[in-house]
Amino acid sequence: MMLHVAFKDTADGVDIKSRFDVRLTNIATKHFDTKNKVTVSTIRELLFADDCALAAESEEALQRLCDCFASAARRFGLTISIKKTEVLYQPARGNAYVPPVIFIEGKQLKAVELFKYLGSIVSNDTLPDAEITSRIGKATSTFGRRTKRFWRNRNIRVDTKVSVYKAAVVTSLLFGCETWTLRKVHITHLERFHQTCLRKISRIRWFHKVTNYEVLARCNIGSIQSMVDSAVLRWTGHVTRMSNDRIPKRLLYGRLVSGIGSQGNPKNIQEPSKGYAARLWHRTHKLGTPCCKSS
Repeated sequence: MMLHVAFKDTADGVDIKSRFDVRLTNIATKHFDTKNKVTVSTIRELLFADDCALAAESEEALQRLCDCFASAARRFGLTISIKKTEVLYQPARGNAYVPPVIFIEGKQLKAVELFKYLGSIVSNDTLPDAEITSRIGKATSTFGRRTKRFWRNRNIRVDTKVSVYKAAVVTSLLFGCETWTLRKVHITHLERFHQTCLRKISRIRWFHKVTNYEVLARCNIGSIQSMVDSAVLRWTGHVTRMSNDRIPKRLLYGRLVSGIGSQGNPKNIQEPSKGYAARLWHRTHKLGTPCCKSS
């Protein structure tokens, strides 16, 4: 209700063209320039629990959205935690990064280059490097806590250790991998960590001269590349079965209205030409009461 009141008189946001009667890989311009069969929707807020992310195509549009949100929050007796509110700017390719200046209730928001939302990290260069590094760090910590009492325990079978490794470590390593745009270097880093863990579990040392393929065969587990591909296909099938009004399906079958390349090829949805996002926290407190939510 509050979001409806806040944004009922504004058209700011990120416009997406969606067409559900063509194949996913067929995003040629001609299919999205037709006057019918194309649905245009505006994505401006992503709400989860008491976290809210606002998105716009320009700094001025984001400022207007923040003003509308702050005004509606006051009317509903909610408080926005300015200390935990951040703004991220993703410049177009080739453009220099300039920190955005956004205010809420006269206070400037903190401009960041990394934006963490729902456990995943979004960077201002739209690359997954920071997310991959974070995932490997979390998985390393999870693996290390079980080294002494579990991985080195000779009384536990290797297949049991691999099952625990899949459940505890791999899930932490590949959390959110369905939305990653990976390059060869990213796969290499993930595979290196994967092999290191499996060799420790199966007690294979470097002087044993065992190939990576044989390690996977002994542990009866697939490579990281196969796991990521399986997760992407599974999530894609889940999204395609959603109703057409769901945001994930609009994005999967869509493209940006603006941000077309010089040769007419659309840019990837995960790499918008220009966009801002503001992360807002609000609590059901009376005005003037400080928000104490921890992220």
